[in-house]
Amino acid sequence: MLRAELGKTEIVRSLRTADRLIVARRYAQVHAAVEQLFAEARQKAGISADTAFDLAVASLKSRGLYGLTDNEDRSDAQDIVLRDAGFTDAEELSEALEAYADGKAPAKLRAVSAALGIIGGDKPRPTLSYCLSQFLEEKARGRDLAKKDWVNYERERKRIVGEFTKLIGINKEINDLSRQDARGFVKKLEDEGYAPASVRKQTKFMTR
Repeated sequence: MLRAELGKTEIVRSLRTADRLIVARRYAQVHAAVEQLFAEARQKAGISADTAFDLAVASLKSRGLYGLTDNEDRSDAQDIVLRDAGFTDAEELSEALEAYADGKAPAKLRAVSAALGIIGGDKPRPTLSYCLSQFLEEKARGRDLAKKDWVNYERERKRIVGEFTKLIGINKEINDLSRQDARGFVKKLEDEGYAPASVRKQTKFMTR
């Protein structure tokens, strides 16, 4: 489904440098942009109803508006988000959201609202995908992100979470996960022929 939305089977981006420090910085920017692209594709494909927050985070990161602490910078960032979305102020956005009486406003509209909240200091909801992104961001510090060992490490963690998410059918918040979800994932791995040590390794990562 994502292939149909993206119109391609792979995404390749050149970092245009061999300098390790520049590579790390540019990789983070490219990664954020690609994550936003995938989030938008998921929303269009109707894969998840809970993409607004992740979409907002990816959008803010790609524009350098994430993690601001200065109040003036935050205010300017909110103005940028509203302007880019076609709104003159927050009140106009609120009116647009209120037009959807059933609370099912389009994901892109909810993403704008979520972005304003994030800039204002709202804490992110701990969904599986968000926790994975934070985990990888923490692990990536000080590493050479272009090296094969990190690329493989990152790919494997994304695969594990992706398989788990596919099993439970939704990108749940961490607090909503159940023992039944965990047992189901263990059984899935065992049924697929993974050795006990491999099952322990994968489930240990999921519980960190």
